[in-house]
Amino acid sequence: MALTVDVGRWFVARQRAVNVCDMAALAGAQDLSLTVDAASARRVQSVVLSIVNANNAEGFAISMSQVLGPDNPDIIISEFNDTVATNSALDSNIVWTDSQGNVVPRPGPGRGILVRGQIPVQPLFARIFGITGAKVIPAQTAVALGTVSTITGNLVPFGVSVHGIVDIESSPSATIEQQLTYRSWKDSWTGTPGAFGTLGLTHTSGTTLREEIQWGHFGTYGVGQYVAMTSGNKTGPIQQGTDGRIARSQYATIDEWLAAFHSDDPVAHQEALQDSRVVLIPIVDETQIIGESVRIVGFATYAIAEWRNGEKKVYGYFVKSTYQGSVGEGLAGFGTRSYYLL
Repeated sequence: MALTVDVGRWFVARQRAVNVCDMAALAGAQDLSLTVDAASARRVQSVVLSIVNANNAEGFAISMSQVLGPDNPDIIISEFNDTVATNSALDSNIVWTDSQGNVVPRPGPGRGILVRGQIPVQPLFARIFGITGAKVIPAQTAVALGTVSTITGNLVPFGVSVHGIVDIESSPSATIEQQLTYRSWKDSWTGTPGAFGTLGLTHTSGTTLREEIQWGHFGTYGVGQYVAMTSGNKTGPIQQGTDGRIARSQYATIDEWLAAFHSDDPVAHQEALQDSRVVLIPIVDETQIIGESVRIVGFATYAIAEWRNGEKKVYGYFVKSTYQGSVGEGLAGFGTRSYYLL
């Protein structure tokens, strides 16, 4: 009976360690940017440590290295500090496994995070049986980023052509500049990089379009889904909607937004990602049309600098980011990923 009390405490500690590692890894995964550099890694590690430290309870405090940088043995980012060559605190290379302990392929650069910690539990009644040292209860959680197949968020109805879009997916930077040029669906889009048309996510009227540009339409959308195309000249609703977004932004200029987004400060970075300038947009293939609907082939994140009505162009940057959603195999990526527990 006496030993049962200690076994129960070990079980509680195990559950707490697992829960904290899960929360911390999922929070850190939201800051992964598909790139591996010291600044982004420290930012991710800071997010993880903030979750761990906020959930340390007296009696069941999880032990984890507070080091920021490559030599942290408890916060591992794929292809940044998961080998002995990149992390002097490791005794051997990290073997990536799922929750069942099965070995899985190593995630690509900046596409996986592993958080591990431990809780030392001092014995109470177990001392009677000669158990005097603390029992160390370990836990670890691995999260990876995958190509989005379905995504949940506030979608903005800019259907950007897959043909001629910049390669944000493999860019070494988390942002890359490209102008988006408005075209009606009856125009030729050939030879126009960043061409886009407007979509009717719920309705094709100009008023609805303006509202959906300004506020987005919350829902779940998937690759392969067909969405309605709007007809006529929509430059008016585009200008009104983008102007409304920019007016709500806490950043006076796109340069201020870029400085915050690329900051080492995780709070500043997350505030930038959540700013009204940042929109989730569908990538479409304008050669795949059924009736009055066009096919979604992926999703991207874009930070709006401004709309220039005379040029019919949106100026801004494609951005690497993560969203809640599901992942699929063999799909094209556009810098926007979903995260999942391994």
